Amino acid sequence: MILAHDIINSKLHSENLPSVSYRISADYGKVDVATSTSSKGEDLFGSTVNICAKINSMAEPNGIVIGGALYQIIKSFSFVNNGYEFRELQGYSTGFNHG
Repeated sequence: MILAHDIINSKLHSENLPSVSYRISADYGKVDVATSTSSKGEDLFGSTVNICAKINSMAEPNGIVIGGALYQIIKSFSFVNNGYEFRELQGYSTGFNHG
């Protein structure tokens, strides 16, 4: 989605539509799915969804922010030190030490 931002806006402009900006947040953990008899859609809930909602505003426009649980999983992957920048953001804590 981050890499597609310019392509998406180019297509929107070609249709005389305004640009879009977005922030992406992700974390790792259990998510429950709820279905409703009065709605065709499904709802996601759980602490992982709550964390994503709370940290989303910390992402830069057209950027991504990840939670501590997901960071602990991906920090050992080879791509982490291959062109991707990770930096810690201050301002939200779950109260857990993932270190």
